[in-house]
Amino acid sequence: MGTYIEKTSPVSFKIGGIEKFKNLSHFRWTLDEPRDYIFVKEVFRRLYKKKKIFLSDEILQLLEKEPALMQINKGIVRNQGYINSLKRDII
Repeated sequence: MGTYIEKTSPVSFKIGGIEKFKNLSHFRWTLDEPRDYIFVKEVFRRLYKKKKIFLSDEILQLLEKEPALMQINKGIVRNQGYINSLKRDII
């Protein structure tokens, strides 16, 4: 579920809202590189059960129990293709 956040406005009234998603941007849950495939395969091997869907919360619990899984695709530069494109545009 979301997290309720309350802020005070400079005009002296309170503003509230719901933060719908937890920031998971530090995780690499993408399939761009061979090591990403190995990571995904290992997550599925541990969580997949016939006719049952698993959700991100279950993946997070798994990674908490088995943090070594995150080492599989650690160190891959995010958006490397984009970075390379920018470098070529500058040249």
